[in-house]
Amino acid sequence: MRKTRSPTRPARTSPARARRGPPPARAKGPPRSTGRIRDSIHEELLQSLARSDDLPAVEALLGRAAALPEEEPGRDALVRCARTAIQVQQQIQQHQQRERGLLAVSETAAALTRMLTGGEVLQGIVTHGRQLLGCHVAWVASLDRATGRTSVLAADGEATEAVRAMRGDPSVGVAGRVIGSGAPFFSRDYASDARFPHDPDIDAALASEGIRGLAGVPLVSEGQVVGVLLVADRYPRVYQPWEISILSTLASHASIAIRNATIFETARTALATMEEANRRVEEQSAAVRAAADAHEKFTLIVARGGGIAELAPLVADALGGSVVITDQAGAVLCSNSRPPAPAVPLQPHGGGAAAVDVRVRAAIGESRAEGRSVAVPLAGGGACRVAASVGGAGFLGAIVLCTPEPLTAASVRILERAAMVVAVLLLSHERRSASAHEEATQVVRDLLGPHAGRRTEHVERAARLGLDLAQPFVVAALELDEVRPSQALDRMAAAMKGVPRLAAELEGRLVLLVAGEDAAGLRDRISGAVFTRSGLHGLGAVSRPCRGARSGELSAVHQRLVHCLGLLRGLGRRDAIALESEVGFYAELLRGQGPEDLELFLRGTIGPVLDRDARRKSRLAETLLAYLDNAYGAKAASEALGIHVNTLMNRLGTLAELLGDWQAQRRGAELHLALKVWRLRGQRPAPE
Repeated sequence: MRKTRSPTRPARTSPARARRGPPPARAKGPPRSTGRIRDSIHEELLQSLARSDDLPAVEALLGRAAALPEEEPGRDALVRCARTAIQVQQQIQQHQQRERGLLAVSETAAALTRMLTGGEVLQGIVTHGRQLLGCHVAWVASLDRATGRTSVLAADGEATEAVRAMRGDPSVGVAGRVIGSGAPFFSRDYASDARFPHDPDIDAALASEGIRGLAGVPLVSEGQVVGVLLVADRYPRVYQPWEISILSTLASHASIAIRNATIFETARTALATMEEANRRVEEQSAAVRAAADAHEKFTLIVARGGGIAELAPLVADALGGSVVITDQAGAVLCSNSRPPAPAVPLQPHGGGAAAVDVRVRAAIGESRAEGRSVAVPLAGGGACRVAASVGGAGFLGAIVLCTPEPLTAASVRILERAAMVVAVLLLSHERRSASAHEEATQVVRDLLGPHAGRRTEHVERAARLGLDLAQPFVVAALELDEVRPSQALDRMAAAMKGVPRLAAELEGRLVLLVAGEDAAGLRDRISGAVFTRSGLHGLGAVSRPCRGARSGELSAVHQRLVHCLGLLRGLGRRDAIALESEVGFYAELLRGQGPEDLELFLRGTIGPVLDRDARRKSRLAETLLAYLDNAYGAKAASEALGIHVNTLMNRLGTLAELLGDWQAQRRGAELHLALKVWRLRGQRPAPE
């Protein structure tokens, strides 16, 4: 095939030669000037190749060689040399272009190796791939073996989200061709290329980007195609072999970088897991150390015979909260707090005392039943937890803790251990108190026994303990709810300070021998100490003043007080202390009568009167009681009631209508007893 000769340029003519006109004709034979031109062109060709000039410079030399006369010796050889130089220069430029591409690939590989996460590596691949080939768009499609679908992991240069959202079958499109063959593949015009099956969704996504030319190379890891690197242009493009080669080289480096990034991420995940495990171990170690430290401090308190007042601040420091230690009834024994911890919910408990609120008490009961600490919700935020303190003799009290945040498992164990220490301290205190009161208890029991022998010895022992039995004293019997007698004595200590007394627990009741002959005054003082200041609940009875300790006398007094307590229970009284002088007669008369019996007695005697008073808010029962108390004296009764005699007589008429002719039937004693029981029950009709 004949080669097409490159177009020649017309010989250049200087302006001076143009003015002088054409040169004169010379004799035949090669002019000496043309030979010099030929030699100059030849020399410049060699120098251009040596300098690696650009292709236009070599093509200009070819034009000069072709412009020589055809008869010039060596002209054709010079033209051939120029053409060969052009081919050499083209090859040099191709090599230089490939060298620049390989250098860019090398730099890209170095950049990829510095990327430590899989996301960075993938984004780096598509960005550098697009830049190396000067393409419009590039992306990496990954093959998920589990689902059998391809998805786009990273993209660069896209104008819409359509490319990133592409999902497809691994057998369609350019990506499917590359995955199936494991070799590079390109399409000059993707939409019209019928060499592979098309996916309508993928075609629509590529069309939305205006993509025409498309090339892809495989990403291979451990002999398997794990993805495809694709580059695309928005015009039909033929990708040269050297471009595909550079893209394939980039893909090889990218596969290594991806594998390294995966290994690094695995190592980093393992390191993070190890660091998390170390952190947990450190936290557990710190928790163990904190628990051991708290246990040591708790033990020291027990060892040196300390009290719960020393324990509360230790718990508050160890757990960073507000601490309240309560007794069996929920009354506060001691407290301590560490701001900004929320306060323990409290409520008044009588006489300025405080107790935990109903929710906390319910949680204490639950903790007591389940044998573990229980959480209590707080309305104002924060966390609250209670742990009941149970000892060998049963329920003793509880510890309540409020903190800004819920307790950890280790902190819960410290709290529950503190509850055990509270039980030990309360038991120890009880034993010390019992030991301190043991002699007094024995004296009281001996005095109240049915055969109080050794009277002189008892009197002497009582005197040593501070109570002179030769002087007047009263006996008080108390039945208390939800508290041990020893704890009640501790609560009453401050209120009864300075009052000589002996105390003992007898048959589940607290029995006091208190110096003084003002039974009513001592009744009020004991009531204030027990029900008001100490916040306790129950019933009590106080005897008439006694003197001496004759055999069996105090035992009989104690039995009469027991009968008074029985009457108060039958009447449904609460938090009341009665005088034997007021209720003793009725207690003996109504001994053994329960609440139902007493209610039937009242309904059968003065039921109509009580109903009339409740319905009309009248004072008929009170009027009849005053009339009977004053021995049927109308004037005295009206004065006691603060009403006119005529009003009294009208009321007596109404009573006769309700009760019949009760005076003629001699029912006065029965009605009087019923009204006394009604008054003892504590019911008062509303005033008119």
